[in-house]
Amino acid sequence: KKLDKIMQWGGAGTGGEPVIYNLFGYADVVETLPPSDFMIQIWDAVNGSIVPNLTRMGYSVVMSHSDYVYLDCGGSGWVQPGGYWCGPYHEWYKLYGYMQDVASSWSTTVEELRAAGVVGSETLMWGGEADEQYFLSNVWPRSAALAVAPWTNPSAPGWCEAVPRMQRQRE
Repeated sequence: KKLDKIMQWGGAGTGGEPVIYNLFGYADVVETLPPSDFMIQIWDAVNGSIVPNLTRMGYSVVMSHSDYVYLDCGGSGWVQPGGYWCGPYHEWYKLYGYMQDVASSWSTTVEELRAAGVVGSETLMWGGEADEQYFLSNVWPRSAALAVAPWTNPSAPGWCEAVPRMQRQRE
């Protein structure tokens, strides 16, 4: 079976790093990674994200902004003191309002994001700190909150109306 599209990741990155995170800053990227063949998963932050530029270029996008969906953020430091590289811990309430927060931040609506090419989001849990107990307690209910939000299109504050559904899901 032929794949519909290939998933490529990208993000804004930070200056001075030896790794190039933002392939999409290059003028020939559309010829190299044609939007008809590639879907982009974004790993950057909502503020300054390259998502709006990518959707204008015709790409379908899966959003994975570190300031919302990185599930290992906010943990204690195990490689060095002072905590993990990103923080704070993102509670399920924050993930439930992710799409609405992005839309508000970018002065648009969730429906306009979808129409522009945002096809969804994904939570990320890096395995370096995740044993079975950490995984279960940190992935659920936050991933469940992100999964249900696009189907319910919550209003602000939104998460209050989700509490009974989240409790039923847990049971």
